[in-house]
Amino acid sequence: MSEPDELLTRMVQYVESTFENGDRLPSERDLAEQFGVGRNLVRETLSKLEAYHLISMRTKARAVVTKKEAVSLERLALLTEAGVAIDLKKADQAVEVRRIIEISAIQSACERVTQQNLDRLAMILTASEAKIAAKEPINVEDELFHLEIIRSTQNEILVQLASLFYAITRQRRRRYFSSPERCKASHAEHLKLYGALEQRNARRAIKVMGSHLQDTATYWAELAAAAPEAPLDGS
Repeated sequence: MSEPDELLTRMVQYVESTFENGDRLPSERDLAEQFGVGRNLVRETLSKLEAYHLISMRTKARAVVTKKEAVSLERLALLTEAGVAIDLKKADQAVEVRRIIEISAIQSACERVTQQNLDRLAMILTASEAKIAAKEPINVEDELFHLEIIRSTQNEILVQLASLFYAITRQRRRRYFSSPERCKASHAEHLKLYGALEQRNARRAIKVMGSHLQDTATYWAELAAAAPEAPLDGS
């Protein structure tokens, strides 16, 4: 991990664990001394935290913590990547939006998919088969497969939005795909999705995608009911 990325992760964890909404952060000088880095790097990191709605540089004075004032996909993704547990309700809402987006996306993909998209999907399916044969999880291949379907809409903004949803749930999906049986079941449905896309059969694709996403939504609901306060990685 590069120094800027490491500092971003450390400062996210620091803000989330130490401060309440409306608190002021220490000065740039104090933060630089505390984290053992230069003030320029601290200033750059504070700008990123402001972009993610964790703080606000409202005045020339010290930054104000605003982590509870707004919810953004970028912020949820950043917290997850930094290893900070986010509220399960917000994560589940993100999964719900992902479902809406992906069902609409596969309908458009059936109209716009190119041979290049299909070739990439086929390569991902081959990689998944190899992982399953080796009894390894396919969480990475699952993400690549779904994002390639969305990329098949030829809508880059949609790809960017979906990428954030996957970042938010990345830790939970690692746990989900720790089960070899879930890997096999998911791969079987991916094969059906690929066939529907190849045939440009939107009705079939929507039906399969809806069922596929419902299976994972059921798992998240069971996880939340079993351990409502558990972090997203299940630890």
